Amino acid sequence: MSLRIMTVGLVAITATSLLLAGPMKKPRGMMKSSVCSPYNSIELSTTQKDDLMQLRSELKTSMTDLKATFTNPVVAATQNSDFDTEAFVEAAKILSAEKITLKAGYKKLMYDVLTPEQQLVFISNVTEISTNEDCSMGGRF
Repeated sequence: MSLRIMTVGLVAITATSLLLAGPMKKPRGMMKSSVCSPYNSIELSTTQKDDLMQLRSELKTSMTDLKATFTNPVVAATQNSDFDTEAFVEAAKILSAEKITLKAGYKKLMYDVLTPEQQLVFISNVTEISTNEDCSMGGRF
């Protein structure tokens, strides 16, 4: 087999593999540098990045633990084989309030990692994100 045919074959296999694999995605939890990130244009030190990543990891673990602690609203609503809307609403309110309280505590810790100057940029970014139709607020704060 000629070298040219082998090279063409390898290129074809590599290209096919890359197409099947799809685009590379940034790992979850990494700081996003888009205009939709509250950290946009903030120069974070290595220590700050490490602290924020640690806090995000702790928040994720705490949220998972929280879900195990409280009754799932659908489970609460279907205790008697029928769907009890009031039981669902009550269980969802309790779980939501706990999630919000937990998340607020961590967001405060994350905000405190920033210097006063960085906090001003952060606040400006959050204000911009809140009014930017291209930025999805889902789960961001």
